[in-house]
Amino acid sequence: MKKYLPVEEVIRLYNEGKSTVEISEEYHASICTIGRLLKKKGIKIRNNSEAKLYGKKLPEEEVVRLYNEGKSTVEIGKTYHVSDATIGNLLRKKEIKIRNNSEAHLYGKMLPTVEEAKKLYDEGKSAIKIGKMYNVSNVAIRRLLKKAGIELRNGREARWYGKKLPSAEEIKRLHDEGKRMYEISNIYDIGKTTINRLLKKAKIRFRNAKKDNLEQALRAFGEQE
Repeated sequence: MKKYLPVEEVIRLYNEGKSTVEISEEYHASICTIGRLLKKKGIKIRNNSEAKLYGKKLPEEEVVRLYNEGKSTVEIGKTYHVSDATIGNLLRKKEIKIRNNSEAHLYGKMLPTVEEAKKLYDEGKSAIKIGKMYNVSNVAIRRLLKKAGIELRNGREARWYGKKLPSAEEIKRLHDEGKRMYEISNIYDIGKTTINRLLKKAKIRFRNAKKDNLEQALRAFGEQE
């Protein structure tokens, strides 16, 4: 048996903000039936985003204020339980330029001046360290330095910048005094590989710590006998 639906009542409920689901439950009809009836009467069916907002009025000036203070469209959307796209549309309607990803990342953060960045970089600070000092990404610092025409150091140059390598003779002297590889490495803040490279270049053979320990143990054992 075909169910009678009060068309004008269904339209009134929908225009008041009721969803097709809620109306279908009230009249024990399918959602599709309610939707068909509304479409037949020239009523535009709201999409999910419109349905969430229907009957709600976003505080436009407050949204603009939050955005200008540095809040993202996503954060503002979560505050008002709407999508970031809805917030974006509202801002465009108010002729507010939407920040791109790069602008959004830096918005509200104070970058160092070119002179400050150059001074720190010339002192040996890396882009990562400078970025941490100013709470911005190393990419932003690198971009600032490049824009100022400052040539950036590559990985190898960055590792050695401001460091003076010891001579092979100096390393040999420390070695002869009984210093271990890791101790020399710590003194000069350089890796063991670098120390080995310097010694090989000078044709100096570093002693084997394990072998030395074994020889010392044997000597001590012989003395005891």
